[in-house]
Amino acid sequence: MRRGTMSVVGYKGYSVLMSVYHKEKPEYLKQAIESIQAQTLSTNDFVLVCDGPLNGPLDSIIAAKQQEMGESLNVVRLAKNGGLGNALNEGIKHCKNELVARMDSDDIAYVQLRPVQGF
Repeated sequence: MRRGTMSVVGYKGYSVLMSVYHKEKPEYLKQAIESIQAQTLSTNDFVLVCDGPLNGPLDSIIAAKQQEMGESLNVVRLAKNGGLGNALNEGIKHCKNELVARMDSDDIAYVQLRPVQGF
């Protein structure tokens, strides 16, 4: 195994953990989610933590993605913005899989996430 990689043997799936807050750019969030949807090995658990109230454009993207992704998109809404660390700590409690891929809301994942990025 190459340094910086991890084997997926023995794992049934992986979770994606992402946090978003009101200052994020809606188009970046949309692209980040779509890059995960395009994976050659799809996730069965995408946890999106809304760190406090969001704005209309962000909420619209999330609503549309919930329609598309169904139960695989788990949106966790926090009442107030508590910062990235707090949001991720809450979000990881909702992840269903032992293996968790952490993404920022402006990240773009390569289509073959696991071999290229070490997952």
